Amino acid sequence: MRKGYLISSLVNIAFLIGLILPCPFNGNKAKAASYKSNIQSYEALTTPKIIHPSWIKGNEYKNFDIILNPKQPGKFLHQATSVNTPGSLQFKHYLTANKIGTYYGQPLRILIKWNHYLNQHHLKCSWFKNRMVLKVSGRVRSIDKVFNIRLQKAIYHNNPVRFGTRKNYIPKELSRTVLTIIGITDYNYHNVFSDSFNNSEMKGEKSNRGKSDVKKIMRHYDGEYLYRKGLTGRGTEIGIIAFGAAKKKNVIHFWQHEGASTSQKRLKIREVFSNRFEKTPAGKDDLEATQDAEIAGAIAKRAKVKIFFVPEPYPNIMNFLNAYLTAFDDPKISVTTSSWGLGNQIAYLARHRLVTPHYCYLLNLVLAQGALEGDSNFTAAGDFGIHGELRSTYKNHALLDYQNTGQDPLATNPFVTSVGATVRSFTIKENGYMFRYRGPETAWGFATNIWSNYQKENIYLLLLEK
Repeated sequence: MRKGYLISSLVNIAFLIGLILPCPFNGNKAKAASYKSNIQSYEALTTPKIIHPSWIKGNEYKNFDIILNPKQPGKFLHQATSVNTPGSLQFKHYLTANKIGTYYGQPLRILIKWNHYLNQHHLKCSWFKNRMVLKVSGRVRSIDKVFNIRLQKAIYHNNPVRFGTRKNYIPKELSRTVLTIIGITDYNYHNVFSDSFNNSEMKGEKSNRGKSDVKKIMRHYDGEYLYRKGLTGRGTEIGIIAFGAAKKKNVIHFWQHEGASTSQKRLKIREVFSNRFEKTPAGKDDLEATQDAEIAGAIAKRAKVKIFFVPEPYPNIMNFLNAYLTAFDDPKISVTTSSWGLGNQIAYLARHRLVTPHYCYLLNLVLAQGALEGDSNFTAAGDFGIHGELRSTYKNHALLDYQNTGQDPLATNPFVTSVGATVRSFTIKENGYMFRYRGPETAWGFATNIWSNYQKENIYLLLLEK
């Protein structure tokens, strides 16, 4: 990948070893295991409450994306692989986002016709540089009229522009260019999230750590030789996909403590075009986003860091892909990282026609663009294991199933540079109780060990308290 030696060395150290997120037990009180506490822990993991989208009114503004069919998609995906394959004739022959739009996106005349049609119906339209994704916004009543639906009852059909029982009147010349539309069904009452996958509770939490283990990290993973060679990230820019924002002063204060550059120009925060599942916004002083930026900028001491901020704590497909597309539109970004996935409810919602059946294909197209631009992409950065998969719902509760096969589609995508979710052995002592982990340092292994511990009664448990 572009500048891959430096980035794969500096950023891989930070993002692949599970140090971006705080340990899931830190800051929580320890309690001795009891019958009652075991039952409560089991219920919290397997039957959390479900969260429905907020009720919407006709005069509210909402956003959605129209995904257009790419030209020669097979060639597009093949070239994204070839430019990153040593020995290939196309190795390192990267393209810019604009060139990708020229070669593989829709013609400008189609984009202009879409813009004209949507403007006639009081909807605003713009597009990403790849010319494959239209960003559309407008009042709910205008969206309802265009698609001949009630937005909160929208579901997917075989026709990619149909979401209700009645057909719409979108011109055939335009509808034929559509692969799928995302964001339309997000407001359906049955489009649910389990409360176990909620980042809004981190809203407002601050990092404010008094010390850091960055130097220990570099020693443990033999990264200090990079500094001796003068590789500090100068001239590169790291893009962080975040479902929350950070206060600059907190991040820069941490960088100062770690001996990294404290230039105000090092850190930028950009809000992503997105929709809102519920009215509770993501935090603008978010713990996770703050620590992502802190660690990235402390290890790559001279690299610039840009947070692509989605103001919604629930990572639906539209918001997730738009965050990446926004980063890939930025020519200065050479590496992206995300500690969020697509969620544990995707397969369930797809079965109920609330998620586009093309979601895996869309993920391939978007991440292939980053690969074709030469961007390294690190994902599952700092995760400590799998989330329970949403299998069904009962009344106001989600029924989750924990399996080692329940992987997020992002983590298994072929265009991801590397996957994190590793953990080192550790010991935590709080309130007189001890928790030890002496397992292997391996991706996705930690959650299985924790899950087995919850099924025993003769151990100490660390319970996550609200």
